[in-house]
This record gives sequence, C-alpha cells and structure tokens, in this order.
Amino acid sequence: MIKGVMAHSFDYDEIRNDTEKEIMQEFSSCISETIDIWDLYEGSSYIDLHIMLDEKIKKLNEIRIIVLGENETMYLTGGYPKEDTPWNVAHIKVIHLDNPELIKT
Repeated sequence: MIKGVMAHSFDYDEIRNDTEKEIMQEFSSCISETIDIWDLYEGSSYIDLHIMLDEKIKKLNEIRIIVLGENETMYLTGGYPKEDTPWNVAHIKVIHLDNPELIKT
C-alpha cells in the first residue's frame, strides 16, 4: 500500500494510554521513513522491510488496534510542466476494534 506513494495521511483514534502512544508513534515513524526512502531499497531489502512493518502491525493488533488504508491518486496542478502531475497518496487509519464506526460482519 505504501510502495510508490509520494505522501500519506495518518489518522488514529484517541490514544488511551502510554503503551498505545508508544506503539502508534513507532508505527507512524516506520511508515514515514519507509515512504521517504523506498526508492533506495534493493531486492532482498524489501523482505526485511515487509517483516518490520508486519511486526509493527502485529504489535497494534495485540492491543486490539487495527490498520486500515487506501491509496488515492491526486493531481498537482500549475507550474512546470503545464500538465497535471499524478501524486499517489496513502491514507492510513489506525482504530480500536471497539470503535463504533467499525462495521463488523
């Protein structure tokens, strides 16, 4: 979901305690850093990256928090060149499993 994006938004539920705060900060930093340096990764480094992100998500899941996301292509206009420039953005939301906005089936 974050491969090739130029920017991201990060939204989250109200933080309930210091443990959640710490884990969310780790996850947010990991996402930001990964997006910033994605193009510098090579072949087998992607495996390490996936493992690291997976570990962060598992830590969130252990405290009953899930990660949702979607990608959107936005367009920058104006400047040079005159054509609109596609700008891929990842929208990431981190919510508690007991959030009433979460629809459970």
